[in-house]
Amino acid sequence: MDRDLRCRHPVHCQISDRRTPAGETSPATKTPKRSNALALTLDHRTMASDAQKVVVHLRATGDAPILKQSKFKIAGTDKFAKVIDFLRRQLHRDTLFVYVNSAFSPNPDELVLDLYNNFGIDGKLVVNYACSMAWG
Repeated sequence: MDRDLRCRHPVHCQISDRRTPAGETSPATKTPKRSNALALTLDHRTMASDAQKVVVHLRATGDAPILKQSKFKIAGTDKFAKVIDFLRRQLHRDTLFVYVNSAFSPNPDELVLDLYNNFGIDGKLVVNYACSMAWG
């Protein structure tokens, strides 16, 4: 009987009840197993997906309205277009100018993780947004 349990820690553990014959040894620890022992295995896919989340800090520039919540987590495999679409929905505007670190406007096809790896500061990707052109 396999079952997934979520714990309070960022690493989620998968606990399964594996019955083994008495006297058999575990390949990882080389210790004898008991017949009704619970084997604890880490789900590495969950750890990898948690590691690829990127914190995006959205900052209003110029006459743009300020969002109530300015920090969000997004999957690193998502394209920057998802951030732009999110801002358009939140601000109810079609025309929007979006910049990274008040410096440049990235291509919407760029991956968020690539932008974070190259231009992230203090563990987050700073994204400035404006309703009119702010930087050339």
